[in-house]
Amino acid sequence: MGWALVVLGAGCPTPAACPGAAPEPGAVEAAGTAGGCPVAGLLAELALMAPSAGLLAVLASVPTDRLSGAELVLLLRALGRGQSWLGTVVEDTLLAVDARAQAGADAATQELIDHGVDLGRGALLPDAGREEIALALHVSPLSAQSKLMFARDCRNPVRHPGLAGLLGTGRTSPAHARALFGALDGLTDEQAAQVSTHPRVLRALTHRVPWQVGTTATALAAAHRDPVDAADAHPGPGPPGGRRRHPGRRDGRGRRDPARHRRRRGDGPAQPRGPPGQARR
Repeated sequence: MGWALVVLGAGCPTPAACPGAAPEPGAVEAAGTAGGCPVAGLLAELALMAPSAGLLAVLASVPTDRLSGAELVLLLRALGRGQSWLGTVVEDTLLAVDARAQAGADAATQELIDHGVDLGRGALLPDAGREEIALALHVSPLSAQSKLMFARDCRNPVRHPGLAGLLGTGRTSPAHARALFGALDGLTDEQAAQVSTHPRVLRALTHRVPWQVGTTATALAAAHRDPVDAADAHPGPGPPGGRRRHPGRRDGRGRRDPARHRRRRGDGPAQPRGPPGQARR
């Protein structure tokens, strides 16, 4: 028997009937297709909905042991978008913890200065937020600092405009964002923004795998680093007639040199050999 998802108690038979309304947690159960909608269609609609806490709760309540292979793939796609959205929520919390801890450290530092305490080089707790995050997540301070830097880069509207929105809606993932950041190293903010908003990069962020994001962004960033090298790497259309030059061919027209081919097969004139132990030139 096939299975369908029946939304109970939400007053909304399908997500398309109530756009933007997520069912209540625990309101989805497996039922027979009789009187219900095909589960694949419902999961496809759920995967297109904007991720939210209610939607994640609904997806988590789906019984995976009663789904087919294709239905499990649709469920995984919807959960993947939700995971990206949840990552942005975690990063917002990281930044809030860092800002609050740093504000407290600055206030404590100022109080000590007001009491005449010589602090030497500056604040006593310059990385208070990093230490708080490391304790909360049970990671090293360096790992916490890396998480903070990534969160700040994702929310940099000057260098990466629109990236935070793609992550917040689950249209791209942190892995895609990291691949983009690696390709933009060494570029100015203006150059990085031009690469980040290029249509090819945006399509790679939303429809390709992370390594393709890095490859596409690297090719576009090369034009900003060294335009001459970029032109050599992408020579453009060949000569009139549609033929490209082949530097490795003697005639330069993509055709095999007959004399060179005969020598390679051993049909050409014999080459003089030098004395034993002497390399041929």
